[in-house]
Amino acid sequence: SLMGAGSFRGPLELEGAHRVLLRKSRPNEPPRAVLVRFQHLVDRECVLRWAKRERSSKWENTEIRIYQDWSAEVAKKRAGFNRAKAVLHKKGVKFGLLQPARLWVTYKDRQLYFDSPEEAWTFVQAEKLDLNWGLGNIV
Repeated sequence: SLMGAGSFRGPLELEGAHRVLLRKSRPNEPPRAVLVRFQHLVDRECVLRWAKRERSSKWENTEIRIYQDWSAEVAKKRAGFNRAKAVLHKKGVKFGLLQPARLWVTYKDRQLYFDSPEEAWTFVQAEKLDLNWGLGNIV
Protein backbone atom coordinates (compact mmCIF):
# COMPACT_ATOMS: atom_id res chain seq x y z
CA SER A 1 0.00 0.00 0.00
CA LEU A 2 2.94 2.37 0.60
CA MET A 3 4.10 2.22 -3.02
CA GLY A 4 0.67 1.99 -4.60
CA ALA A 5 -1.25 -0.83 -6.16
CA GLY A 6 0.16 -2.12 -9.42
CA SER A 7 3.72 -1.03 -8.66
CA PHE A 8 4.99 -4.58 -9.05
CA ARG A 9 4.32 -7.56 -11.30
CA GLY A 10 2.94 -9.41 -8.27
CA PRO A 11 3.63 -9.83 -4.56
CA LEU A 12 7.23 -9.17 -3.56
CA GLU A 13 9.16 -12.32 -2.74
CA LEU A 14 11.87 -11.88 -0.13
CA GLU A 15 14.75 -14.19 0.72
CA GLY A 16 14.95 -12.62 4.14
CA ALA A 17 14.52 -9.50 6.24
CA HIS A 18 15.85 -8.52 9.65
CA ARG A 19 16.45 -5.49 11.84
CA VAL A 20 19.94 -4.14 12.33
CA LEU A 21 21.34 -5.22 15.69
CA LEU A 22 20.94 -2.08 17.78
CA ARG A 23 19.05 -1.29 20.93
CA LYS A 24 15.33 -0.66 20.54
CA SER A 25 14.49 2.86 19.37
CA ARG A 26 13.21 5.39 21.89
CA PRO A 27 9.98 7.31 21.15
CA ASN A 28 11.72 10.41 19.62
CA GLU A 29 14.28 8.40 17.63
CA PRO A 30 13.85 7.00 14.14
CA PRO A 31 13.15 3.27 13.96
CA ARG A 32 15.99 0.81 13.48
CA ALA A 33 17.05 -0.03 9.96
CA VAL A 34 15.72 -3.19 8.35
CA LEU A 35 17.82 -5.13 5.85
CA VAL A 36 15.85 -6.84 3.10
CA ARG A 37 17.05 -9.35 0.50
CA PHE A 38 14.78 -9.66 -2.53
CA GLN A 39 14.20 -12.95 -4.31
CA HIS A 40 14.09 -11.22 -7.70
CA LEU A 41 16.48 -8.51 -8.89
CA VAL A 42 13.65 -6.90 -10.89
CA ASP A 43 11.70 -6.25 -7.67
CA ARG A 44 14.74 -4.78 -5.92
CA GLU A 45 15.42 -2.43 -8.84
CA CYS A 46 11.77 -1.37 -8.93
CA VAL A 47 11.79 -0.58 -5.19
CA LEU A 48 15.05 1.38 -5.50
CA ARG A 49 13.68 3.39 -8.45
CA TRP A 50 10.55 4.20 -6.43
CA ALA A 51 12.69 5.19 -3.41
CA LYS A 52 14.87 7.47 -5.52
CA ARG A 53 11.80 9.17 -6.98
CA GLU A 54 9.91 9.55 -3.67
CA ARG A 55 12.91 10.20 -1.34
CA SER A 56 10.77 9.45 1.72
CA SER A 57 7.20 8.51 2.51
CA LYS A 58 4.97 8.02 5.55
CA TRP A 59 3.48 4.73 6.66
CA GLU A 60 1.42 4.59 9.87
CA ASN A 61 2.86 8.01 10.92
CA THR A 62 6.44 6.77 10.52
CA GLU A 63 8.78 8.16 7.90
CA ILE A 64 10.10 5.42 5.60
CA ARG A 65 13.35 5.79 3.66
CA ILE A 66 14.88 3.16 1.42
CA TYR A 67 18.58 2.99 0.60
CA GLN A 68 20.72 0.52 -1.26
CA ASP A 69 23.08 -1.35 1.02
CA TRP A 70 26.67 -1.05 -0.18
CA SER A 71 29.56 -3.30 0.76
CA ALA A 72 32.08 -1.70 3.13
CA GLU A 73 34.54 -1.40 0.25
CA VAL A 74 32.09 0.42 -2.04
CA ALA A 75 30.85 2.63 0.82
CA LYS A 76 34.44 3.63 1.58
CA LYS A 77 35.11 4.44 -2.08
CA ARG A 78 31.90 6.51 -2.31
CA ALA A 79 32.87 8.38 0.86
CA GLY A 80 36.28 9.07 -0.69
CA PHE A 81 34.58 11.48 -3.12
CA ASN A 82 33.22 13.64 -0.27
CA ARG A 83 36.02 16.24 -0.33
CA ALA A 84 35.68 16.81 -4.09
CA LYS A 85 31.87 16.80 -3.84
CA ALA A 86 31.95 19.42 -1.09
CA VAL A 87 34.09 21.76 -3.21
CA LEU A 88 31.95 21.17 -6.31
CA HIS A 89 28.80 21.89 -4.31
CA LYS A 90 30.28 25.07 -2.83
CA LYS A 91 31.26 26.26 -6.33
CA GLY A 92 27.82 25.43 -7.79
CA VAL A 93 29.14 22.74 -10.13
CA LYS A 94 26.61 20.06 -11.12
CA PHE A 95 27.68 16.54 -10.09
CA GLY A 96 26.39 13.17 -8.94
CA LEU A 97 27.48 9.69 -7.94
CA LEU A 98 26.77 6.83 -10.29
CA GLN A 99 26.48 3.29 -9.00
CA PRO A 100 28.41 1.85 -7.46
CA ALA A 101 31.14 4.52 -7.05
CA ARG A 102 31.76 6.78 -10.01
CA LEU A 103 31.55 10.58 -9.90
CA TRP A 104 30.13 12.52 -12.84
CA VAL A 105 30.65 16.25 -13.20
CA THR A 106 29.23 18.77 -15.66
CA TYR A 107 31.73 21.61 -15.89
CA LYS A 108 32.09 24.24 -18.61
CA ASP A 109 29.66 22.34 -20.86
CA ARG A 110 31.68 19.11 -20.53
CA GLN A 111 30.50 15.86 -19.00
CA LEU A 112 33.33 14.25 -17.00
CA TYR A 113 33.54 10.91 -15.19
CA PHE A 114 35.94 9.94 -12.39
CA ASP A 115 36.48 6.37 -11.25
CA SER A 116 38.56 7.26 -8.20
CA PRO A 117 38.50 9.99 -5.57
CA GLU A 118 42.11 10.81 -6.46
CA GLU A 119 41.17 11.51 -10.10
CA ALA A 120 38.31 13.74 -8.96
CA TRP A 121 40.51 15.69 -6.54
CA THR A 122 43.20 16.12 -9.23
CA PHE A 123 40.51 17.66 -11.48
CA VAL A 124 39.34 19.99 -8.68
CA GLN A 125 42.91 21.15 -8.14
CA ALA A 126 43.70 21.48 -11.88
CA GLU A 127 40.64 23.70 -12.35
CA LYS A 128 41.64 25.68 -9.23
CA LEU A 129 38.25 25.04 -7.68
CA ASP A 130 39.89 24.26 -4.33
CA LEU A 131 41.26 27.77 -3.76
CA ASN A 132 40.33 29.04 -0.29
CA TRP A 133 39.59 25.45 0.70
CA GLY A 134 41.41 25.43 4.00
CA LEU A 135 41.61 23.45 7.18
CA GLY A 136 38.37 22.76 8.98
CA ASN A 137 36.67 21.56 5.82
CA ILE A 138 35.79 17.99 4.93
CA VAL A 139 38.89 15.92 4.36
